[in-house]
Amino acid sequence: MTTRRDRALLGAAFALGIGWLLVMLARSPGVLLDDEITHALISINAWRYPEALLDVWGRPGNTIAYMLPALLGGLEGRRLFAIVLCAVTAGIAVIMAGRFSVKAGWLVVLCFFFQPWIAKTGFQSVTQIPFSLALAAGVLAWMTGRWGLAGLCFGLLPLIRHEGIALAGAWVLFALVRRQWWSALLAILPLGLYNALYYLLFGRLASGNLLDSVPTTEYGSGSWLHFVPLLTAGVGIPVLVLALTGLLPAARQRDETRRVPWGWSLFYLAPYGLYFLVHTLLFHFGLFASGGYGVFLLPLAPAAAVLAARGGEWAFAGIRNVFNQRLPAQAARWGALGLASVALVFIFGAGLSAAPTPLDPLHEAQQQAAMWVQGYLDTLSLDPPVAAAHVAFWLAFHPAWPESAEPWWFDEGALPVGSLLVWDSKYSPERGMTPASLARGGWREMARFGSEGDGSAAIIYQREAR
Repeated sequence: MTTRRDRALLGAAFALGIGWLLVMLARSPGVLLDDEITHALISINAWRYPEALLDVWGRPGNTIAYMLPALLGGLEGRRLFAIVLCAVTAGIAVIMAGRFSVKAGWLVVLCFFFQPWIAKTGFQSVTQIPFSLALAAGVLAWMTGRWGLAGLCFGLLPLIRHEGIALAGAWVLFALVRRQWWSALLAILPLGLYNALYYLLFGRLASGNLLDSVPTTEYGSGSWLHFVPLLTAGVGIPVLVLALTGLLPAARQRDETRRVPWGWSLFYLAPYGLYFLVHTLLFHFGLFASGGYGVFLLPLAPAAAVLAARGGEWAFAGIRNVFNQRLPAQAARWGALGLASVALVFIFGAGLSAAPTPLDPLHEAQQQAAMWVQGYLDTLSLDPPVAAAHVAFWLAFHPAWPESAEPWWFDEGALPVGSLLVWDSKYSPERGMTPASLARGGWREMARFGSEGDGSAAIIYQREAR
């Protein structure tokens, strides 16, 4: 039974965690990955181009989750909604922790929000945020015996991130072994319906791209231990130490509901272990263009928070017991509280030390180019076609609606005389466009921002001939 003090501490923990994410949002004008901008634009443009809801790159579960916030507030709206999703995920983690006999829900919340990667990324509307929520919801539904809901949550994972297919597949097998037929069906249903609808509209399966396991070698590969230091940095050493400590009491805990093999409660967290293993395998063998980024492991944050809170309570009880045997009662109590306070300081310190995301110079140049193009168009009676390969330009440039859901894909050779093209140092050369080739193709430079020397250039051209 929770007391008024417990509820007050829980509310304070949420306020601190959400407040810190809002501070980080205000201090971070940049994005961690260009993917965030790409997904933001797809979720906005899907209101005009409904076919974008099925876009494989945008991932339909992710696009739909952020559609309304994107329409109302653009990238910032999505980011505020990401914080809401983080708060809901933290709430689910509190309930999960209760199943592991954790009484201090506020400690779970603090161990969640003040992991460095949550502090750094929890406000950025990346796919890992809704994925974390769906995965945590699936695990909690399993814990509470809601097999159908668990199957549906696991079935939604592939629609948010492609590696969710592994978790959904594992759940299907597990549900079949447990004779939970409805749960297994619901885990298959979302991806099946998505592929069926995609095939009806486009004549091919949405998951067909997964048949090419090595679409590019651009992202390389890594060792079996590649993600270990990234996981350590992301979770933070204080929370990681507590989480490893929490494995000891969690491993001895038994679940009497027979929902897990051998009644082993720790098995409820097996999906998180599988998720780590999947990413290790993908990057080690260079499969499916896995970049090996630490942020890919962000969905592990709820499990780390649950285990850290369990470890913290278990360690505190043990230390206090030792102090009670050797010190006067009052001294033992204050000594244990002092050590707990030191641990909390380290947890806070790890989250508070997360650096804001600065504005990339190339993105800044794209913003300046977008303002220049908008000002130039305002002087014309007719709007010529505008082309740009960098998504940062399309985030800053605001036509009534772009010509397509993904206007950053275009054929430079097909653009008519009078068109404007914004060249960038990153994506344009990858598509065979260089300043020299554009000059040969009848393009005249009109303005430039940034520097070619440091890879931040944005050069505006207009086609005068073909």
